[in-house]
Amino acid sequence: MLKFLTTESQERFKFLQSRLASFEISEVEQHELNGLVTTAQKLSLERDTVLLRIKAEVAQYHIGALEVFSATELRKITAGDTPPLAGAKKGKKSKATTPSTKKTGAVLIQVKLNKGAGAPSKYSKGQKFPAYVPKNFKLLDNGADLATNLAPYFTADGKGYFATSEGQAELAALVNYIRTGRLAPA
Repeated sequence: MLKFLTTESQERFKFLQSRLASFEISEVEQHELNGLVTTAQKLSLERDTVLLRIKAEVAQYHIGALEVFSATELRKITAGDTPPLAGAKKGKKSKATTPSTKKTGAVLIQVKLNKGAGAPSKYSKGQKFPAYVPKNFKLLDNGADLATNLAPYFTADGKGYFATSEGQAELAALVNYIRTGRLAPA
């Protein structure tokens, strides 16, 4: 809870805490100490409220971790090395923060076979293919006509786009990628 206070407030809290422990604290200092505790609790509560709002929006908009952070940043965050985006320069994107699965257009296909786990797999117009085929797409390849198996998962934009010759060519490239691409190791 103290980590939400400024460095100066943390130092003052430690000093007042030591005075309290040695029974040397004055009434004014006790009041100041109580104020610091109240401030820290308030900041902690505000943080928790913001965190809950962010989690709800992430779920609502199906935002993936790799859309927010690069794989390198996620490794650092989970290792506890540095806070997210520490040292990142504002207004300038580095190659490390740009995911390789950059989506460039409207979502054309959205597949979610297992209703209980994870976000749906999506394919957007002009999207670069990632290193691994999403599991939901790979599961649709049962040896039959994969394009037909994908059709129920076309979005409204996808139905219109895949009816064009340009869309048919992109769908053929996607089908080839799903068939020949590798599934991510478990």
